[in-house]
Amino acid sequence: MTTSRRFHAYSGRHQHLTVLAGLTLLATAAGCPASDGVIIDPILGSASLPATLVAGQTPGASDQTQLRIASSGESVLGLWVDRRDGTSRIYFARSLDAGRTFTAEVVVDDSSAGVGAYDPKTALTFPTNTYNDPDPALAAGANGVLAACWADHRLGRGRSRIFAAVSRDGGLSFGKNLAITGDTSEEAIDRLPAVAIDGGGTIYLFWTRESLQSSTAYLARSFDGGESFEQPRRLAAGFVVLAAAPLATSAVAASLRAQDQSSGTIAFSSNRGDSFRFSPQPFILASLAQMSDGRLAGVTVAGDALTFRASSDQGATFTDPVTIGLDQPSTPLSAKLATSISGTTIIAWSDTVPPANCCMTQAAYYAESLDGGKTFSTGRRVDASARGVSPSADPDATITSAGTVVASWGTLAAGDHWDSWISSRQPGEVDFPAPVRPDRTAAAQTGESVPVLAIDNALTRHIVWLETTASTDRVQYRAYDDDRGFGEVATLAERPRGELGAPAIAAGPGGALVAVWEQGDVLAGKNIFVSTKSAGAHAFGTPHPVAPFCTVNCPVQTGSRRRPAVTVSNTGRVYVAWGEQSADYYSTTHVFLAASRDGGASFLRPVEASTGGVARTGMRIPTQGPDRAPGLAIGTDGAIYVAFLGGGASELDYSGLEVAVSTDGGHSIAYRAHLGGAGGDTVAFALGRPALAFDAAARLHIAWIEDNRGDASAAWAVSTDGARSFGAPVAVLDSEPARSGADPALAFAVPGEVQLVWADVRNGTPQLYTAAIPATGGTFGGSSLVDPAGWARQDDAAAVTGEDGAAILVWSDTRNGDRDIYMKSMP
Repeated sequence: MTTSRRFHAYSGRHQHLTVLAGLTLLATAAGCPASDGVIIDPILGSASLPATLVAGQTPGASDQTQLRIASSGESVLGLWVDRRDGTSRIYFARSLDAGRTFTAEVVVDDSSAGVGAYDPKTALTFPTNTYNDPDPALAAGANGVLAACWADHRLGRGRSRIFAAVSRDGGLSFGKNLAITGDTSEEAIDRLPAVAIDGGGTIYLFWTRESLQSSTAYLARSFDGGESFEQPRRLAAGFVVLAAAPLATSAVAASLRAQDQSSGTIAFSSNRGDSFRFSPQPFILASLAQMSDGRLAGVTVAGDALTFRASSDQGATFTDPVTIGLDQPSTPLSAKLATSISGTTIIAWSDTVPPANCCMTQAAYYAESLDGGKTFSTGRRVDASARGVSPSADPDATITSAGTVVASWGTLAAGDHWDSWISSRQPGEVDFPAPVRPDRTAAAQTGESVPVLAIDNALTRHIVWLETTASTDRVQYRAYDDDRGFGEVATLAERPRGELGAPAIAAGPGGALVAVWEQGDVLAGKNIFVSTKSAGAHAFGTPHPVAPFCTVNCPVQTGSRRRPAVTVSNTGRVYVAWGEQSADYYSTTHVFLAASRDGGASFLRPVEASTGGVARTGMRIPTQGPDRAPGLAIGTDGAIYVAFLGGGASELDYSGLEVAVSTDGGHSIAYRAHLGGAGGDTVAFALGRPALAFDAAARLHIAWIEDNRGDASAAWAVSTDGARSFGAPVAVLDSEPARSGADPALAFAVPGEVQLVWADVRNGTPQLYTAAIPATGGTFGGSSLVDPAGWARQDDAAAVTGEDGAAILVWSDTRNGDRDIYMKSMP
């Protein structure tokens, strides 16, 4: 099957069906009665025709350097030096989704002159000759405490001093900057800070004081969560601080190197830093970390060798070195070490590799160990998604509590400025996917994502998407047709950052439009909002909730409503389904359906489609419940079908998929059906949302991403009796490893063939793949790329099929360095 296959144009109105930001389907139906509906969030293939940029910007030019990252649970924290204001400032941003997107950044330093306001005319030349680098460092402790420190030049005279700022709310804000070291008469600078927070909350701040004659390692501690620091004390004369790591409730270790770079030592304390034991070593550990088995691990960079060592006796002795490297001659320059509680060890480093025809090129690499550091994989480029852009340098790495490996690095961009990048590699992925920048105010981080597409009887395309700027989220709308190009543009909703999400749109009779999205506060709970545009109207109406939060005789205690799906019948009835997270300790999620008889102006009381919630163990966080985003469809008999993740006893006990059917216009659920996965009912197999669609023969098709606890694949099943039963599920089996991502969709091609499209990460970056199966069942053919796009990330895809048989695809694409929305017609 080729990706340029022409889709069949059935006579009569087309029926679309969409399911939210996870799975999506598209179908056409012949001679549909009055129940003909519209789908939301469909996905389809795309031919190699020119794509149209719907929304987006090209990367900006904010100079960013020295990005340092850390993790706290599943959150990723970033601290960097930014020169967007013409002077060096310290910025911080937090990611709540393991490094895929970042919150609006916070300025950490409180100096109007910035931290790099040194005077080069009066600056002294010290042994390292790098006195102007802020060298920021970051550490995360318990209860939302973060400690940031850096070398600051605000005191002038070319001399840097160590400053610190502490956040007690997870990075939403930072307190007043504390001058850890003050100006003295001594001709010296303070630099190279390192910070660690032990399990008891003690903050350890290490740095190096350099004079014209010597280097000395210093330490200052805070016992009150960063409210104050003790007076600095000398730790070791003749040594430079390289790294620090917490080891236990009241234990910490620091790596030092001799001033003449001939040897190193490990400074170890088990009494909150009251005293230190020094363990001299013939090697120098550039980075430190504690392994899951309690051992102290470090990495050495020396000459052309990069080696890993571990110690089980608090640095007294180390294992024999394990060499890490590339499959070609190279020269490592710097390295960072990260470990996880599952035993994974990651080393990220900067290396110079001589190309075959020219000079040495610096780039960022990583190697991985899954056996406690006994062996490591051959080094691979951590910035593989940015190949062809060089040099890349100064990498860092961290591992979240869920095993997501996050790497950062800097890349020299056009205009001789540096951009900082972060990429998150999920468990099971090989390469790091396309990176993002931690700052959202730069043009490169104006993110357009989650596009959804609908088409009306006049073949006008209606697109909604989520646009993220520095301080706001917007639900944006745009119209397009082949004759006039882009037409109406509108902002349907605008709220402060983080309060909008998951838009969807459906087209009804005569060109009426219904748009829905989630809106509200992350902690207080989100609701589903709707805005309608009647046929012939010039603008969308004022948004209003689909249903108020329940206060009397509630089926569940409402906590947050998320990821709506919407469809419209050809009589103008609107149906919206969503996942609802209850406000209980275990964040139980349910699925609800609401119907409107007046085109979306008002809705009947929602009915629960699910028979029970799926509980997530642990603390209640409204954005972290199990994903029960529903798929939604209208059958040829007028019945409404809602598909969702089946109910289990815990987040690791999903029991297949459920399909709830309403035969009375959404007043009640008539019956429910259960569908097991291709891998069986006993595994947690469904990821994201299932996709539903009816074909011209009234067969109900369902697609999903199946994850049998690590072995993922796209899967499909069909029902011929209105979802009372399903045929045996069929998974896409390729010669390539099954490593599917999200966003499956179905389309019906000629003659009677089902085409499944999904985002697959087998090459390290999510890209769209397609495979075909007969509509009556059988096996899938081999999968192929829908639209090769180099190392760009493709996801959030949706599609419809026009009455002329053309498949129209929209998706989020990172080919320009940020997220843009593209659209393409498939002949």
